[in-house]
Amino acid sequence: MILKNGIQYFITIFVLLFVSQNNPVFGENSESYWTDISDLRINKTSVAKGEETVIRFHAEVPAGKILKAYSFSLSYDSQIISVVSVITSPGSDFPPAFINNQNPGQIVFNGFSLKGVAGERDLSFIDIRIRAIAGGNFYFSAVANSFGSSASEQFFPIADDLPVFAFSGTVIPGDMDNNGRADLKDAVPVLQVLSGEKPVRPIFLEAEVDGNGRVGVEEAVYILQLSAGLRNIPGDIDGNGNTDLADAVLVFRILTGHASDIDISVKSDTDGNGRIGMEEGVFILQKVAGKIF
Repeated sequence: MILKNGIQYFITIFVLLFVSQNNPVFGENSESYWTDISDLRINKTSVAKGEETVIRFHAEVPAGKILKAYSFSLSYDSQIISVVSVITSPGSDFPPAFINNQNPGQIVFNGFSLKGVAGERDLSFIDIRIRAIAGGNFYFSAVANSFGSSASEQFFPIADDLPVFAFSGTVIPGDMDNNGRADLKDAVPVLQVLSGEKPVRPIFLEAEVDGNGRVGVEEAVYILQLSAGLRNIPGDIDGNGNTDLADAVLVFRILTGHASDIDISVKSDTDGNGRIGMEEGVFILQKVAGKIF
């Protein structure tokens, strides 16, 4: 947080009173958006599990307007990332007076100025350092609670959600939510896309199944067949939904005659001969090493 508790309390009350606007205008030639720390605009960000990256939040003041107070609430999936730190963006022309990131899944910040900042102006507010703690996708979303020159003069920017992709390991065909397994939940965002809706979570395009770089009917059918047990994943020898090193170990146990007590999915052979052999071992090792997608 920024400032002492008493001042924080005063600022919060000030902004809450300010939010009691009468005729708000949304997206009046302005928007909020995200960049990296070099201020290069981004439409998504990716981070590997255990790694960190920094994203910066901006908003525009439209021409002919004066911004004197603002308040934003940002939300994220705390099961996928942790917020390491939130600081005022270096060189900000209208820095926040109050920042609170104590509640997992939410960041709240606000500021005010008696003089204000005249538009047309691009303002950077905060830098957020995030760390991926699990695989998955989500939208880092922003809501403007207040953005204007007075209680009756509000001009909210159009919010721009940022898709965040956290990688945890090998790409699994059909794993649209990037959580390490392909299951029925992955069919939901695909069906939403097919029906023209915004998916509830951003789609991990690397997991599409036919190599065309798009999500379509083929992905929906593949996932539904997989969930119903009508399709097997190539190289998934133990049948747990993943192709990984554990499957390679099983292959080599089979080749050396030490797998008689293990339930093996023969349908997961990779060359269509109905047997598990050296070809499967090579395939799995190449896939784990990222040579095959």
